[in-house]
Amino acid sequence: MQNSEARPEELDELNALIYSSKAHWGYSKDLMALWWPDLKLTPNHLHELDIFVARDDSKRLIGIFGLREINDEDTSQCLELEYFFLSPEHIGKGQGTAQSCLTR
Repeated sequence: MQNSEARPEELDELNALIYSSKAHWGYSKDLMALWWPDLKLTPNHLHELDIFVARDDSKRLIGIFGLREINDEDTSQCLELEYFFLSPEHIGKGQGTAQSCLTR
C-alpha cells in the first residue's frame, strides 16, 4: 500500500470513492443527497487539511483520510481525523486498521 498527498486532479476519483463508501452502509439516496455537500471534497479542503490517498501496488484507490492540525492551549499540538473513507471492496478487510496506525 502506498500513501500520498491528494492532488486537485484526483478530486473526481476521490469524491466517487467517498460517495460509494458512505452509500455502502445502505443510506437512502435522499440522505446521501442531504449529506453530500458536507462530504464532498473541494479544492479548498486540499489547502485546509492534509488529505492523503491510499493506493494498492497496482495504483488502485483504496481509501482517503484527512487530518487537521490543532494547536491550542488544551491540546498542545495534535492531529484530528476529519475524513476517513475506504472503497467498499476494502471495508472489513483490515485497511482501516492499517491506515489508523499512520502518523504524520
